[in-house]
Amino acid sequence: MGYKSDIYADDKLWMCKPGLQHNYCLEDIADATEAVADGTYKPFMDELGAEQPFDCIFWYPTVNRTEDPTSLDFSDPEPMLGSVRSQAARFSRVCNVYAPFYRQVSLNNGGDRELGYKDVVDSFKQYISNWNKGRYFIIFGHSQGTGHAARLITDEVNDRPELRERLISALLIGGGVTGSTFSNIPLCSKPDQFGCLVGYRTYGEPTPPTGTAIPANLACVNPAALGGGSAVLKGSYFHSKGSTYAPALGAEFSAHFGLFRDFFTGECKPAPGGGQYLEINYTGTSSDMRKHFLDITREYGFGLHVFDYNFLMDDLLALVKSQEDAMVAAKP
Repeated sequence: MGYKSDIYADDKLWMCKPGLQHNYCLEDIADATEAVADGTYKPFMDELGAEQPFDCIFWYPTVNRTEDPTSLDFSDPEPMLGSVRSQAARFSRVCNVYAPFYRQVSLNNGGDRELGYKDVVDSFKQYISNWNKGRYFIIFGHSQGTGHAARLITDEVNDRPELRERLISALLIGGGVTGSTFSNIPLCSKPDQFGCLVGYRTYGEPTPPTGTAIPANLACVNPAALGGGSAVLKGSYFHSKGSTYAPALGAEFSAHFGLFRDFFTGECKPAPGGGQYLEINYTGTSSDMRKHFLDITREYGFGLHVFDYNFLMDDLLALVKSQEDAMVAAKP
């Protein structure tokens, strides 16, 4: 494409990218303490890397930046790192993660949404033209990042077969996607389908969304059960030290993350006003000794919005790997 960004050619504008001196998607992320159903704990070490067979490019959700939201000075990455590490970094298990900074409509200081979208397009074009080198790729984001990513796909990918044929899938989570968001990119319905879309918003049982929280045509694609119904979630990851929205996991969790396998369930459910949401619950197995550390009935902004990725991390990773495998088999 012959494109070179005046901004995103600079490594300083990327938190994650192969070859960075400090690739934050490979730092303070791989180790976890796994809580086992019998009440014991064991260490887990993920296998992450930057030489994977396909790429993933991520735009983070709204974060609490204190600087001028029109500024490109991202000398302090800390406000963005919590989201990048909990939502994007573990994808380094299967793909090369690219995560640029971008200007936002911030929580505290407002901002110009068009500046943010300009950054998203600029960073994507820099990636595609200079670093992708024809590899298959995934576009993913969360919340504000999902909104920008959806617009990017509409403007830059949906009507361009040369890019669309390399798109493994789009994970547009915590946003407002529907079955008709894109004319050429359908909702995913089976694990070996590629060139498709995953989107959902999580709410805890028994606290379904009320009123107009869920648009009438909102889609729910459950990575753990693409064909519908309830599924036990493969592996969920939470910061051991807790966050603004979640308590610390306890002294037993000495690693950066706590890992909970087969501890939660997820099922797409109809919302009262139409549309669908992804209902999260504990498995409720009587022999399970693990503490229900998270109050899933609490409204964390919009339901369990801040944990949309945390609950389904291993299911998302398994899905994109199966999609890439199918794509390679179909397009050797």
